[in-house]
Amino acid sequence: VNLAVSGQPAGSSPSFTTNPVTPAGTSALNIVTSAGTTPGAATLTITGSNVDRSISLTRDLFVSTALPGVAALTTPANMAVGQTTMPTFTWTAGSQAASSRIQIATDAAFAAIVVDTTVAGTSYTPTAPLLNGQAYYWRIIGNNACGAGTTSTVYRFSTVTAPGSCEVSQSTLSLYSEAFTSGDGGYSVSGTVAGTSNWGLSTARPSPLSGGNAFKAVDLPTVADQRLTSPTINLPTGVMPLTLRYQNYRDIEQNGASQCYDSAILEISVAGGAFTQVPGSRLINDPYRGNTSAASNPLSGLQAWCDSTTPRAYADTLVDLSSHAGNAVQLRWRQGSDSSVGKEGWYVDDVRVTGCGGDTIWANGFDSN
Repeated sequence: VNLAVSGQPAGSSPSFTTNPVTPAGTSALNIVTSAGTTPGAATLTITGSNVDRSISLTRDLFVSTALPGVAALTTPANMAVGQTTMPTFTWTAGSQAASSRIQIATDAAFAAIVVDTTVAGTSYTPTAPLLNGQAYYWRIIGNNACGAGTTSTVYRFSTVTAPGSCEVSQSTLSLYSEAFTSGDGGYSVSGTVAGTSNWGLSTARPSPLSGGNAFKAVDLPTVADQRLTSPTINLPTGVMPLTLRYQNYRDIEQNGASQCYDSAILEISVAGGAFTQVPGSRLINDPYRGNTSAASNPLSGLQAWCDSTTPRAYADTLVDLSSHAGNAVQLRWRQGSDSSVGKEGWYVDDVRVTGCGGDTIWANGFDSN
């Protein structure tokens, strides 16, 4: 078998210890470099042939004549915000870098490193998500047979915030809060249950946040439409996102896995206008459970909450109010029942509206790091 090689870098000299080879003999390929050998990656094609056939295989070769040059970081860009929790990091490798070591940390001094790995190419995607709303720092160190090169410039970026949360550079602003510890907080009740509503303050199931009172509407075994309406809440501009948060506990008659016999919805009135249902697209973490299927329920046909699962717990429901910035709004919790079967009902407590503002990192116009 006659052996041949091609693809070796310019300025190098290949040779075989035995050539030709009689099967099942062996031969070693040596690549001798010199001061003039072209550094970097090469692909060798090694061919064995005889009168019957020719077979080839390839092998990678990397020649290093100096420490790697400095890598140039590309993405995420320096000071980028709102990045996905699994970003793809890309860079341009420094000269003669055979591999790249990427380090990601939560501090500029890289004392708290969360990723430290070496890759052959010039891109990397974390195998596990980074944290939401967190500032990160990243850098690249090139490596080759001569050793580790100079560390790249450090880039900073921050990940996208969790729904309803503020950016890492901002603080959460409390714009409205009512826990009903001292009474009804100016909330009003109305409805059609023998001419009235059974919404009322209850201590039966205190909220885990504030304890004490919560508003409760019993899920009645008769047709009912019960409404709990907030005072006017002014929503400012310039503090996005605006988020409604409230604690609630639901024991409301369900119809199978995706429909409701009895139901609960949230409504909003903007600038004194009519109340309309808050659409499911605005519910950040607690979607409506299904369609209201009972024809006798005043909320029939509407997407709504209902829940008959056990065990139950208070939910901290988040709602995006950002589209109503600059307006005065009222909120209305509405519970509807059909003509049969009742449940414990709906508890609502700890109603809060928050916004985001107050740059906590660049308050003086520059990053100290």
